[in-house]
Amino acid sequence: MFEVKQQRNKAREGLVCIRYRDIFELQPQLMKNQYLLPVFIVLALSACRKEANPQGEIPLKLYGCLEVKVLLCVDDKCDSARFVPYARVYLFDFESNREQGFPIAREGTTNGQGEALFANLEEKEYWLTIKMPSPEERLKKEYARTPQRSISYLQVFFSPK
Repeated sequence: MFEVKQQRNKAREGLVCIRYRDIFELQPQLMKNQYLLPVFIVLALSACRKEANPQGEIPLKLYGCLEVKVLLCVDDKCDSARFVPYARVYLFDFESNREQGFPIAREGTTNGQGEALFANLEEKEYWLTIKMPSPEERLKKEYARTPQRSISYLQVFFSPK
C-alpha cells in the first residue's frame, strides 16, 4: 500500500498529501486485482448455476384469484343494490365440505365496497358460503372456478327481507 504522509509547513499546517511516487507504485497491484475480480465473479456464478432435471425445468405453479362482491338488493326486482360490508365468505374444496361446514379452505370478510379478494388459489373448483353480517346472518351458497393466471369475479346478490 502507499503511504500517506502528512507534511506540515508554515503556510499549510495540517494538510494531508499523497506522494505521486506512491500512486505509481500502487498501479501494478491494482491492475492485478482488476483481472482477478471478473474471474472470481464468473467462477462464483458458474458454481451457483441451477442444474435442470432430466425431464426439463421444474414447472412453477400458476395461481388464480377470486374476487367476490356481496350485494343486497334494495327492491324485489333488484333494480338497484347496495354493498354489504363485513359479510363472511368461506371457500371449500369440495361440496360435501361446504355442507358439513368444515374443513374451510379459505375465509375472508368483505371490505367497505362489499368485496373480498382471495389470491394465490390453485386452478380448481371452489364451493362458497356467504354469510351476511349480524343481525340478519342469512346464508347463500355459490360455486366458482379459478383458472390459472386469471381473476374470477363472482357477484352474490341477497334478496331484500
